[in-house]
Amino acid sequence: MAAASNHSAFNLVNAGGAWLGGFAISAGWGWASPALVGAALGMAGLGLAFLGGLMDRGGSRSGVITGTQPEQVAAAQSQSG
Repeated sequence: MAAASNHSAFNLVNAGGAWLGGFAISAGWGWASPALVGAALGMAGLGLAFLGGLMDRGGSRSGVITGTQPEQVAAAQSQSG
């Protein structure tokens, strides 16, 4: 189910990008405008990825990965917040 949703989302975004490129041409921006639309969409995606990375940095680390004991994790969480 997750794989089908992933492919479906990719196809929707692919169709939306083609539609935006065609819209830019029909608006009279010229034949090179789909490249500019693609660059703008790529920069927007990069910005969203960067923002998501910044938002993910504040979380606590897993005790399994860091090798800490559950008591140490609970103590660290109670001290930080």
